[in-house]
Amino acid sequence: METNFELVFIVYRSLVAAFGGFCSTDTCSWILIVVFLVVSGFQCIQYSKHVPYYNFFMSVFMGSIFVTYFWIALNALLMKFLKVDGHIIIIFAGIPLIVLLVKKVREYTLERLMKLSIDGIKTDLDALI
Repeated sequence: METNFELVFIVYRSLVAAFGGFCSTDTCSWILIVVFLVVSGFQCIQYSKHVPYYNFFMSVFMGSIFVTYFWIALNALLMKFLKVDGHIIIIFAGIPLIVLLVKKVREYTLERLMKLSIDGIKTDLDALI
């Protein structure tokens, strides 16, 4: 599961980089921002559902990268609408909060998965008895 997750991410980034290199109009920037938002949101949801990395550091690191990617796409959308500079400061200020959020989401998801597993085992044992 870990390899598939990373492989899809690398292929996606390669396609977006190729598209971004050839298309430099204003319409293309809107298309890229929407694609970034949708895909990064999907990656965040998939990470929070499955927690694909078992090592604590690697899990928090990759989850932080996915959520930071969403945070950057959201700030790009705001920058496009509001036409202001200085979003890089907001992006860097949000990274420590993102890491804390990912840690909490990881802990909650693992507790939920363990509870579901324990409840499933209890149900199976009750059915056997």
